[in-house]
Amino acid sequence: MTIGITLAPLLSLRIAHDYYDPAAVPIAFEPTPETAAALRRGCCRLRVTQDVAEIYAQMPFGAPPALDPAAPALVTFRLGLRDPDFALVTEPDWGAESARDALSLGPGGLDPQGSLPSARGRTLPVVARRGRVLLEAAVAGGRMALRALGADPADDPAWSAPLPPGKHSHLDLAANEVPEGTYRLEVDDQPLRDLILSDEPPARLYGLVTVPLAGATPVGPRETPRTLTVRFRARAPRWRYVLQSRSAARDLGAAAISAPDPLRFAAPRKAMRNGRTVWLCESAGPIPLALRPAPARRIALTLPAEAGPPPPPRQLPQPGPANTALEQGPNGPEAWSTIYVTV
Repeated sequence: MTIGITLAPLLSLRIAHDYYDPAAVPIAFEPTPETAAALRRGCCRLRVTQDVAEIYAQMPFGAPPALDPAAPALVTFRLGLRDPDFALVTEPDWGAESARDALSLGPGGLDPQGSLPSARGRTLPVVARRGRVLLEAAVAGGRMALRALGADPADDPAWSAPLPPGKHSHLDLAANEVPEGTYRLEVDDQPLRDLILSDEPPARLYGLVTVPLAGATPVGPRETPRTLTVRFRARAPRWRYVLQSRSAARDLGAAAISAPDPLRFAAPRKAMRNGRTVWLCESAGPIPLALRPAPARRIALTLPAEAGPPPPPRQLPQPGPANTALEQGPNGPEAWSTIYVTV
């Protein structure tokens, strides 16, 4: 006898970003191998289309919606980076930027609306299963261990190994069988640091997202399952227009940049760039980047008249990732978008 199978929507994960158009965010959900295997064991199906990951509960046709007891309590997805420009246009709410760090978002980051804002994440170093963890201070002890963040302290650690005698400025891991995820490194039950354990190259792994599956209820095929959205803000750098004249004798000090409220630009100031005189017009504060700026956000340059009536205002281009870089400021690195305009 053939038993029909139905798929009931269980959980939907989505990515939203202020800079990009919907479905154009160059970052993708990728289940860790352990999550993919655990979903199969728990009679769950997974469908991933870049910025959407949908989990379905598999059950006999006609049976009441119910989650299989073998389904995992937590599921973990990588945020796979497909375009390095993503980091340039994304506000690093979650901490300092480093090529060795990644974003860690867990169940504790959920807000009441069912979102996982990146601002609630943490920046953690990515360490390979057979990697080296550098320590801020030398340690000595009898045993080192990795314990999954959020695990019951009474549970056994995910991995442990004896520590050689003496003091150590780094610890070498050999955690080949430990699932990819977020862990706390301990020595003799004393926490040292938190880390992301993954063999993915840090340049491609933007982060890990762990969300609860326990408690999710399968719904009918025409109903909307529980939806969790990972939200990113567009980077908001200071903007700088560099005005340069085709005529060395022309003075652009009386030029003006107009912008809609609340955007403001300072009056041009004279400077030298690459051996030539330019005029710098800088925004009074940070301005979020946008892939497609709203028509109302029109920024225009009005030039002083050379002879006769003044020329009409000239619409200025708005910056993107190619114009944006970190510069050293008085209080540390600052993001600036620089646009050169020749008049």
